[in-house]
Amino acid sequence: LGLLLVLIGYGIRYGRWRLLLRAVHQHPPMSADARIWMGSYAFTATPGKSGEAVRSLLLKQECGAPIPPTLMALVVERVTDGTAVLLLLLVNLPLILRWQVPLAVPIGIGVFVVLGGWLMFRSPWVRTQLKANAKRLLPRKLANASDHGLAALHQLLQPWLLLQATVIGAVAWSLEGVSLWMLLRGMGVDEVGIGGATIAHTAAGLIGALTLLPGGLGSTEAGTVGLLAVQGVGVATATPATLLIRLMTLWFATALGVVCLLWQPRRQP
Repeated sequence: LGLLLVLIGYGIRYGRWRLLLRAVHQHPPMSADARIWMGSYAFTATPGKSGEAVRSLLLKQECGAPIPPTLMALVVERVTDGTAVLLLLLVNLPLILRWQVPLAVPIGIGVFVVLGGWLMFRSPWVRTQLKANAKRLLPRKLANASDHGLAALHQLLQPWLLLQATVIGAVAWSLEGVSLWMLLRGMGVDEVGIGGATIAHTAAGLIGALTLLPGGLGSTEAGTVGLLAVQGVGVATATPATLLIRLMTLWFATALGVVCLLWQPRRQP
């Protein structure tokens, strides 16, 4: 059942990806796009999930989609993963600490963060710096395409679109938190609720991403065990639960990605 929830979460994330592609006027065939999207998760255990950028290359090769807009859509997908995790922390942390905070306060803070990021990226100075750094750091062919990438980024950085993508990401991450909660209940742990399990999973994932270790290996696991221990779960129980949820998320996604990469549909001559 936990794996089923994780799979539903991937389906929800793919819906967000199609939403972002539509914003940059890209409409690759869904059958090929879904296979490529899931196939990029074969490289999810890379620093900052940077290996998932192979998605743009495969979309170019198989569907003819230009690289700059799809690459910017991938960047915004990763950014809204971060804002989704922050939103979940804002909503669930007061419940865990038993603070008497109205739900509108954390939601308002989340909206403020999204709007602040949107205003920052719309700043002419920020856009100039991004363009200059792209031309200096990227290979010449990609640097020449940086104007197209910035135009696509401008289309993606719309407040309503960012808010939609953030909420979709939060729902998907919540399902993984529910999966961890189900594991803990199966182990006889009643001290941790759904909110506490969600915080342990998402906050540790954010810590792992910030370390830039491949897949957050080590740091994410330590963070999950530590956050569960703070909520009264013994290390002897938190450790296997953490290893299981990592198998059900990181390594399950990697395995599905490898299968999708190896699965090449028969082409017509």
